[in-house]
Amino acid sequence: MFNYLLVNHESPDLDSICTTFFWLLANNLELDDPRLHYAFVKTAEDRLHSEDYPADKIFHFDCGYRFNGVTDFDHHQNRKQWPSAARTIFQTYPILQSDPIAKILVKTADRVDSGNAQGGLDKETREIKQEINNNFLRSFNQSHRGDVLLVNNNGEPEEINRLFYNLDNKAGEIEDLDKLLIGIIMLKLWYENQKRATVKATPVFIDHLIATWLTLKKHNMTVHQAGINNIFLIFNQQRSGKLCAARRATDPKDQSEPAVREMVQLSERLLAGKSSKVETEETINIKKKVNRFLNDFNQGKQTRLTATTLDVGPWQLQKLIPVNMSQEVQLIVGLFILNAWYNKRTIGRTMRDLVKAGRQIKINGLDTLVVPQTDYTSKTLRYYVRSNYFNELDLVISKHLEPNGGARLGITKVNDRNEKVKGMEDLRDSVVKEFPMAKVFLEKNHHFVLYVDHPDLDTETLVKLAEQSLYSGWSEAMNS
Repeated sequence: MFNYLLVNHESPDLDSICTTFFWLLANNLELDDPRLHYAFVKTAEDRLHSEDYPADKIFHFDCGYRFNGVTDFDHHQNRKQWPSAARTIFQTYPILQSDPIAKILVKTADRVDSGNAQGGLDKETREIKQEINNNFLRSFNQSHRGDVLLVNNNGEPEEINRLFYNLDNKAGEIEDLDKLLIGIIMLKLWYENQKRATVKATPVFIDHLIATWLTLKKHNMTVHQAGINNIFLIFNQQRSGKLCAARRATDPKDQSEPAVREMVQLSERLLAGKSSKVETEETINIKKKVNRFLNDFNQGKQTRLTATTLDVGPWQLQKLIPVNMSQEVQLIVGLFILNAWYNKRTIGRTMRDLVKAGRQIKINGLDTLVVPQTDYTSKTLRYYVRSNYFNELDLVISKHLEPNGGARLGITKVNDRNEKVKGMEDLRDSVVKEFPMAKVFLEKNHHFVLYVDHPDLDTETLVKLAEQSLYSGWSEAMNS
């Protein structure tokens, strides 16, 4: 018998960690409290029961299909009332409602879990941002040192969100418990940094950590494959000298890779006592010029655009290493954050290539992208497509290879609140009729995703079934 069992759905997302973090914060509990235990259910609609798990109390976060304000904090049963599970916790505890940082965080959870990966930008702001970044600032950056870019200045933890979503671009990269705990640690440190300046990891620690990550990369080993004892050994063998440890650890074949070069550059700058930003007189002047231009445009906007100089490499490490925890935890968290940053830095090109290799078709008036099979997760693809094709695509059909050798097919609404896509329930019924032994999951509320596991079902068959079931609700409305 143990005290509290905290239950989340498998492959926890930003809403899962926000909800769990809020509950810990409101109840003044630390993540490593010995009374706390963690478990995961297959889908957000599943629950665990006390007869299966002997705990004093079982709490369901972002799963269970129920909200009672005591032990059940889910929102999938009514996403119109609660855009996120974090919102159910937020409205339950007055201590959170009076916390300005918690207010920012719950808005982030609402936005992201509602399928808006656009940073809360309206269409006009998004277009201005793309125009200035892709034309004016890209030209400047190609001819000057230091990268200047327009960013969304709304106070939200956007970097935490991006790092978290890149912890597991491929199935099996990280276990669910590690993902949940590392996500909560990152959120907690971000939260504390908003409240007051906190202690940062030292430049030497960052240098040795990056060197350790590069050593694992050189030997094509994951954190779990290496094991903590081997990681300790590699980390403690590092020495900083005239050449930083990160540069010495770099595989010669990786020296030309931009992401690796940025890691090494960050180590060298921090060891030399420099900022993680490469700032010049030219970058300062261009930022002033762009921000003056944006002054009038930003008036009355909830999310403001700001020109800023980008930091070099995985600069977030300094603020996201839990220096008050054991060295084992610091190393594990740091290595997974480096994995996430590297994934974030390189995933764009990989996803662009995947989308380019796919084919766009019309399914009864619905703009649909059919992509080749991939070992990247459906969430990775969905997040990328939502970020880049939010207004251009209605559906994505994909096949995702699993670590166990199996595969899962998916058909996903790019905008999960889009009422244009009709017939997802009919499609589910058609799949079950054609393949009675298939494992089929359809999200209940907005029917934004359908997953199918069956060895004989291929992408083309799913396309044909979709053509028989799906249609555009907009066309139906116009015809009526």
